[in-house]
Amino acid sequence: MNPMDADKLESLFRHLQVAKRRGDQKEQARLLEELQQAAPESPLVREAIADDLVERGQTQAALDEYAKILSQQPDNIAVQKKHADLVFNAQVGSADFSSTLSEFEVAASGKTASVLSSLLPGLGQITLGEVMKGGVLMGLYLLGWIGLFLVPNGLSGLLGLVGFARPGPFNGLVFLPLLLIAGAYMVSLFDISATAKRFTRKTVERPKPPVDKDFEL
Repeated sequence: MNPMDADKLESLFRHLQVAKRRGDQKEQARLLEELQQAAPESPLVREAIADDLVERGQTQAALDEYAKILSQQPDNIAVQKKHADLVFNAQVGSADFSSTLSEFEVAASGKTASVLSSLLPGLGQITLGEVMKGGVLMGLYLLGWIGLFLVPNGLSGLLGLVGFARPGPFNGLVFLPLLLIAGAYMVSLFDISATAKRFTRKTVERPKPPVDKDFEL
């Protein structure tokens, strides 16, 4: 690079800094393009382009530019720091988003499971992955309903006893499937209530900073 080219680059960099302070993005883009045409392999030009990509939120493209600079100048401390900070911020941002999304999904799963168990015992447990427990509760509940219809003079006798049908013979064994139905239903509801609490996001209360204290510099 001859002295004239060096002076031109220095002038372009000064104008670029002025455009940044003014927030003139159109002028910044023009100057960056001119810099790239003047010295496409210059680490300083690549760094300016990478910095602009960071400001525009193009993380991967900026990382690629920083990596190219470091391949030319492995000991460039300033670029090493920018590259490391960008990688760290990208990883933290991704982790935070995933964590937040997971918390909302899990909270929604707990509420959904409670509703499902109120409709059919055991279904909520299965939704939350407790397949064995949910299957047993659902099986007992359905078995109770089957027994209710199979007991001779059971359901019909009970309906006649409470006035919903014509009175007739009554078989007291009908209470066994009724107890099984009620038991499975109640156990499922109590269990899903306790289980869903583990799937509900808890609010962590943080101490409020004192606002009535005098601070000394």
